[in-house]
Amino acid sequence: MARYKSKIATDRDEERIDRRIAKYLTAEGFRLVDEDENTWQKGNGWLLWPQYVQYEVRSGKLYLEARLKFPILPGVYVGEFGIDGVFGIIPKRQLKVRVEAIEAFA
Repeated sequence: MARYKSKIATDRDEERIDRRIAKYLTAEGFRLVDEDENTWQKGNGWLLWPQYVQYEVRSGKLYLEARLKFPILPGVYVGEFGIDGVFGIIPKRQLKVRVEAIEAFA
């Protein structure tokens, strides 16, 4: 299953949205793993499937991507999943709640 992608129009201040999302992700236990692409990660495969959130706010739109990686060992991944579907429903539901909260910032 492909990663989740959304594009949401917003009339709010782009810097303010960016700060709110970064603060929210930090509070949720995410860490910035790729500053160039603004990719945030939570989990490493031991107890939690790695969750990734990537976003950008520009030209009055919030571009958001979210995905889970399926680990067979910590750091060894065999697949990437979006936030919908039955397989891996619990980690998908956790990430979906976070995605909905981020979308509410727009």
